Amino acid sequence: MALTARQDIFIRRLLEGDSQRKAYRAAFPSSQKWKDSTVDSKASALFHSDKVQERYQFLKKELDNKSIMHRTERMITLSKIAEKDSEDAGYRIRAIDVLNKMDGDYIQKVEVTTPDDGTLKEMEKYFAGKKRNT
Repeated sequence: MALTARQDIFIRRLLEGDSQRKAYRAAFPSSQKWKDSTVDSKASALFHSDKVQERYQFLKKELDNKSIMHRTERMITLSKIAEKDSEDAGYRIRAIDVLNKMDGDYIQKVEVTTPDDGTLKEMEKYFAGKKRNT
């Protein structure tokens, strides 16, 4: 199911932010003379057709993927901010802070050991006393 050139223009105009009416009129110039309600009806029918929907969703997903800044790109951008002498010190410190968090530098490691019997008995005694006082 190949799209026609006009259907492709319609889809691309939608992805550029045009309304269905405006995209339809750009793709089908003869519709300039039509009533808005007629154009709206035709544009809606075209938009909901299977092949247009398939292509629209594919291109939309592709655009969404390109707009996502990947980890490496984020790190490069933050590094540039951190290295810029002309940048406000607060921004530089914040950029370094975020980079450190991305690298896992702020992870606190807690070592847990099993208490001996004496400590357990002290804890039981302490909590038993707390229970009686409430």
